[in-house]
Amino acid sequence: HKKAMAYCYDVRPYFDDIRYHCDKLEQLVEDQSWPLAKYRELFFIR
Repeated sequence: HKKAMAYCYDVRPYFDDIRYHCDKLEQLVEDQSWPLAKYRELFFIR
C-alpha cells in the first residue's frame, strides 16, 4: 500500500507531461524511423 501511494502521488503527476512530449515526438519522427507502434496505431492492432 505504501508503494502504491508513493506511485500515485510522486510518479503519476508526471505522466501527463511525459505523454505530451511523447505525442509530439511521434508527430515529428518519420514512421520508418519510429521503432514502436505509434499511439494512433494501437487502436488498429489485432
